Amino acid sequence: MAAATELRRRCAALGAALVLALLAAAAAAQPAPAQRPISVAYVTPGAVYLDAGRAEGLAAGAVVRVMRGGEKLAELEVDFVAEHSASCKVLSQTRALQKGDLVVIVSLPASAPEETAPAPAPPPGQVPPVVVERYTEELPERARTRVHGSAALGYRALSNSGGASSNETAGRLSLRLSDIAGRPLELRVRARGREVSRDGYGASVESSERLDRLYELSLAWQPEESRFSILLGRLGAGPFLAMGYLDGALAQVRLTRHFYVGAFGGARPELEELGFDTSGSKYGGFLRYAREGEPGGGYGEVVLGGVTERSDTGDVSRDYVTVESRFGVGSRWWFFQRAEIDLNRDWREEATGKSSEVSNAALSASFALSSSLRASLSYDQRRNYLTWETRPLPEEIFTRYFREGGRLALDWQARSGWSASLGGGLERADDVDDPTSSYFLSLLRANAFGAPLLLGGDASVYTGGTAEGWVANLRVRWSFRAGHDLGLTLGGSEAKITGDVAGGATIEPRANQWARLSGTLQLPAGLYLYGEYEYDTGDDFEGDRAGIELGYRF
Repeated sequence: MAAATELRRRCAALGAALVLALLAAAAAAQPAPAQRPISVAYVTPGAVYLDAGRAEGLAAGAVVRVMRGGEKLAELEVDFVAEHSASCKVLSQTRALQKGDLVVIVSLPASAPEETAPAPAPPPGQVPPVVVERYTEELPERARTRVHGSAALGYRALSNSGGASSNETAGRLSLRLSDIAGRPLELRVRARGREVSRDGYGASVESSERLDRLYELSLAWQPEESRFSILLGRLGAGPFLAMGYLDGALAQVRLTRHFYVGAFGGARPELEELGFDTSGSKYGGFLRYAREGEPGGGYGEVVLGGVTERSDTGDVSRDYVTVESRFGVGSRWWFFQRAEIDLNRDWREEATGKSSEVSNAALSASFALSSSLRASLSYDQRRNYLTWETRPLPEEIFTRYFREGGRLALDWQARSGWSASLGGGLERADDVDDPTSSYFLSLLRANAFGAPLLLGGDASVYTGGTAEGWVANLRVRWSFRAGHDLGLTLGGSEAKITGDVAGGATIEPRANQWARLSGTLQLPAGLYLYGEYEYDTGDDFEGDRAGIELGYRF
């Protein structure tokens, strides 16, 4: 109990220190310059999609922050970028993301502001439109390698009034070396490390745990004036999302102005451990059509890929094809589609009783109804698929998992600073008779009272399936000069379990409340400091949470 009290004191001191530092560093408040807003377009279990791409300044390897009502929800890294859309992997996350959440660029793999910024590099496996002549670039007299990326170190602490506590230290690195020795060579490194220590959770919970990951370590040859490109190493992104991670090589050839063909092969990496352990092999090919339009014009992209995976014993693990497409006309409307189709052979066909089935599918579209009103709709389907490693699992535990759902939303934004979102969704599952319906509403006011002040709130309600309840937040955030900010969130929730999970009965509602203080301090030389302190009360958790992160953009 004494240790928990001391930890709570340190958490409170951390939050107070952050507030004082922010106020001292930003005494003169000025509104931040207005920028073209970027938001979350769609969320799946494996990726987060944005409604902006190369035309809006994004590039593969960029780090972005997801905000809602001034609260930091997550940090993402851009994996694949098209002209007007991008997909991201989650680096860190504190709350569930949803369509419409604001996205702020934290770091870009681009030159320093005083230099002429190069065009954003294409994602792995993508060659930009080129001329027919062979690559003949000469080595510059003073060749200089460009270094871009970001690094961060963080610490989080949790103290429960019941006596349990935990501490976590984490670090991440995103590094890109381009134009190496004046040549069209690019080296990319993405890694993350975490160490967690726990106390008071009982013998069934590990007291310490290390979670280190190497997501990418690749070398790319991508000359602008060549039809051919190749990538080697641990590839963390490819020409289509379903390709996944690969330890090996990927090559692509441009056939005509808009058509590309490529192939890849190598080992399936074990990302759970730091290193190059594998769980078998992976290889396949793809066809790609890409037509990029001028700013405000139409664009289109379609990728057809095929992948085969083998276990470390050489047995079939998974065979599938994927179709991914993106279309749009400037900011007026856009459409995204993705589908994975499993082709079952040998033991997989015997286990499923099907020669093929759609394992994952997603559709998302957005339309500008007027200059201030936009409508969006989405659908997604998720199904567990068998692999060589998961085949021993009982069917009732694994293969019967199936979820599908749809969502419709209206987003309104006025020049006066007001903005609002209203929508709802429906999701059903094979193992639950009653579908779950949800509804949400958010209202924000930027530059309130003529000051750099953001005021707002949001609420969501869900019912059906195995649970029902609500979540609500009130938010306020002040933006200081040079990018500093300070925000406060007050929230509450209530949930109760019903149906089969509760044995046909209804479990008494569980209520929770929280107050969260967070802020960002921009430091010299590309450094920044982000911190948050939260105090929780309620049935699920009562105590303190605190975190601080020191980052560097280069």
